[in-house]
Amino acid sequence: MRRLTLLLFLLPFLYSCNYFEKDSTKKKLAHLFKGYDTVRGQDPLLLPQDNGPSLNVPVSVGRAEGLDIKDMVDSVHYVRLATSNNYLIGHVDRIFIHKDRIIILDRYKARGVFIYDLHGNFLNKIQRIGRGPGEYIEVTDAAVNYAKNEITIFDQRGRHLLFYDLDGKFISDRPVYFQFVELAYLPDGNAVLLNYSLPNFHMKEIANYNLFIVDKDLKVRYKACTFDYEKDLAFRTFGKNHLTNIENEVYFTPRYKDSVLAIHSTGCEGKYALDFGARKIPPSFWQHPDDLQFRSFMEIGDREIFGGVFSITSQAVFFQAMSYGKDHYIFYFPKSRKTASCSFFTGSSRELLTLPAPITSYKDKFLSIIYPADIIKLKDDKRVIELMKDKTEDLKHLINSLNASDNPVLLFFSMKAPK
Repeated sequence: MRRLTLLLFLLPFLYSCNYFEKDSTKKKLAHLFKGYDTVRGQDPLLLPQDNGPSLNVPVSVGRAEGLDIKDMVDSVHYVRLATSNNYLIGHVDRIFIHKDRIIILDRYKARGVFIYDLHGNFLNKIQRIGRGPGEYIEVTDAAVNYAKNEITIFDQRGRHLLFYDLDGKFISDRPVYFQFVELAYLPDGNAVLLNYSLPNFHMKEIANYNLFIVDKDLKVRYKACTFDYEKDLAFRTFGKNHLTNIENEVYFTPRYKDSVLAIHSTGCEGKYALDFGARKIPPSFWQHPDDLQFRSFMEIGDREIFGGVFSITSQAVFFQAMSYGKDHYIFYFPKSRKTASCSFFTGSSRELLTLPAPITSYKDKFLSIIYPADIIKLKDDKRVIELMKDKTEDLKHLINSLNASDNPVLLFFSMKAPK
């Protein structure tokens, strides 16, 4: 059994070394996901795609200058997450806000999910590592099912989904029978699954695809996005969050493409396409991508690529790209069709000391994560000491009361219309 558990991690690397072992890999997967025939039905339909033009977002700045915070940010609101040795958050990998709950996924450090109220008071945590009921070996991903008011944890190593209520109480679990890495829920309760790990050779109807829509029984109803397994297994530079839930809407940011798609129950729709002009990576590079070549290519060449981090409000759309090996932040304002971009934020306002890149949005405000240790490092800086004199009393109190080991602070902010 232990050998089968390890197989899930070893197979992508074994396969990438020897493409011609496809038949052998198929047999191993069929054994690993024993019972997969129970979720096989008719051949899944191809997910219809709206081939109309996405909204083109021209990005005219390469090595961008900084943007002044006071020219960008309108209203600001902080939520400080309560801290205790019993519930320490190492890193916020995903965050969901639903009803009166803030739900935070920490994949690797705490290996769990933390539940807070809207004021930052701790309510519960899901941190049950093991093989018993309600337990998992790893947290590969987590999502909120808005239709059922449930939290779902996906354990790839344990090959099952676990379901909890919004208070973190275990409800049930069920096995999974094919490979995927990310999940998100549509408004009707069906799930969107994304796979860029080992192809599902044991299920020929989905083997060459990496995006699926499944029903409550985990039967694949739709499939999309062909899986180029030679390329996808060799190139792993991109991060994990290519499915994004923003207030019950699901967005998909495909790897190798500077675009954002909206996923619906019966189709997908092009939303945005970033136009980097001459800085766009040539299509020929993606024929045989390599991690080391890519990093070298990005550091020395005047190139740019969308990394997949995306968020949206009615005022602005945020994209995080990469240019010269550094992050490039892009804000697009649909009403004026203007863009503003930078590689760092400058200046200050009375309500802000720093402005991290947003990771999602809630109630028409962007949401960024502030890690207290980053603030503590700044407190002895002479320039920061001078800036602190002009801050609001509430912000001064917040900053002065932080400890480096505290849980993160949530920053909600809205954007000003560009001049």
